Amino acid sequence: MLQGINMPENIPVLICAYNEERNIRAIIANIRRLRIAGIELKPLVVDDGSTDNTAEEVQRAGAELIRLERNLGKAGAFFYGLQRISPDNKVFLSIDADVEGIQPEQIVKLTEPLQRGRLMTIGSVCGAMSALSGQRAYKTSALSTLLSPVYSNMLNADSKLRIGYGIEVLLNYVVSGFTDPLAPPRTPREIEFVATAFQCVAGSNTQQANHKLRAPQEVERTRKMCGSIFKR
Repeated sequence: MLQGINMPENIPVLICAYNEERNIRAIIANIRRLRIAGIELKPLVVDDGSTDNTAEEVQRAGAELIRLERNLGKAGAFFYGLQRISPDNKVFLSIDADVEGIQPEQIVKLTEPLQRGRLMTIGSVCGAMSALSGQRAYKTSALSTLLSPVYSNMLNADSKLRIGYGIEVLLNYVVSGFTDPLAPPRTPREIEFVATAFQCVAGSNTQQANHKLRAPQEVERTRKMCGSIFKR
């Protein structure tokens, strides 16, 4: 299975991190250990104004680092990471900083649909298949719109995107035009959900968020908050 994948030699892996000093070196080491048909995965960490030693741990691990002076939220961190990714990198991934035990097969599952014409994939994590998962693979060209002035202003400054899942909702909207954060896309040919079964560190932000999203009241609250992003 691994030998049949047709992908670029180098694939950036964007990791947005805020106060992740306990986890960040482990995920960097995990990503670097992966061997997938000659592909090199290159961690790119955006330290989103952490108040702990996240940036120092990234430097000790020798990974590429973008250090933000103030906390912009995940949307702003993602934007600065996207700016650093060259258009020559046809594909890139995003992984949450508190995911652990990543296996080559999971990366293959996440990226394979891009070979069949998908523009973005969304992987399951912590036992949940959700349109709000941060574990994703992208065709870089599909996100070029985010570098336009309209979206760059939103990503860099707009307080609405600082709410939970703001960047995930925006990505879903830009790639396929669906604004309900928990609904399937209206144009499924562009996005594919993948049963990657990523695991996250016990007690981590990702794990807690997935548990909260299973509560009906939290589902509705998230829908309303994220929907407000597009009421302009």
